[in-house]
Amino acid sequence: PCTVEGLACSEVRRECCEVTEERGCNEEGNVVLIDTCGGSGVVIEECEANAECHEGACRCSQGWTGEDCSTCVRYVNGTLGDDANNGRSWATAVETIAQGNELVNTDFCQLWVAAGTYRPTSATEPLLRLRYRQAYGGFAGHERSPEERDIRANPTILSGDIGVIGDPEDNAATVVTMVGWRARFDGFEVNDCSESGMIVSGGVENVVANSVFRRNRQSAIVVTENIRVVSSEFHDNSSRYYGGAISSSSVSASVEVFSSLFIGNHADSGGAIGHWMGGRVEIVDSDFIENNSLNLASVVYLTGASYPIVAE
Repeated sequence: PCTVEGLACSEVRRECCEVTEERGCNEEGNVVLIDTCGGSGVVIEECEANAECHEGACRCSQGWTGEDCSTCVRYVNGTLGDDANNGRSWATAVETIAQGNELVNTDFCQLWVAAGTYRPTSATEPLLRLRYRQAYGGFAGHERSPEERDIRANPTILSGDIGVIGDPEDNAATVVTMVGWRARFDGFEVNDCSESGMIVSGGVENVVANSVFRRNRQSAIVVTENIRVVSSEFHDNSSRYYGGAISSSSVSASVEVFSSLFIGNHADSGGAIGHWMGGRVEIVDSDFIENNSLNLASVVYLTGASYPIVAE
């Protein structure tokens, strides 16, 4: 051992060395102070699970994020990605949502999708199937958290406009399905589906946030269980039945709408929202502009709903 006060022993070079403030990584992957002999000195931080030492600091390993590196993420970039990649970083993003969806369901991860327009390859198969998972759009392709997104500047569009572009008669039926507990759909646009843009069937605490729905022809969202819609917009969606923007038809369904905008939606009844066969509705701090119906209730149609709440 080194007996000189203030110095540490370099076992490799067998001499006393001064411990400096320069940080580095040892062979065990922990953060250390580097001594003047060029060896690893005192361990000052042990990197936790899903983290590794990089340039003198503990950082999340590829595919993990969050303050404690506990959130698993897979990345999609339709412009720069490649489905042969592992999808564990923006640099190794996959190209298609189909491949990203397979990865998140296998690895139990979130899905982060960069700006672009994504279309299904089939008129009958949804583009994105969320089962107990969270999907975030609106990324430029370098962010480390959803809070860093500029969603408006980086629109991530899930479009049902397949076949002849601009012809609504050959569009995909639905592009998103959501089922499970605490699923989240955040930062996307869902446009031009021949039926419902999104179907929510089962689970609790499912959230749609910061998203826009346009020109879907059989309700933008169809709900059979529970949904919370936050800071989202619905433009020019329609339905032959109930709720051009949101349609709910279950005695156990709960529909909560906060800080959202409904413009130009129309249906047979409930131009914007149609809720029937019971359940619960809560609408808070939301705006309704020029919605209309052929039959009943231009804005919100409720029948059999228990404890409907409409608040400013």
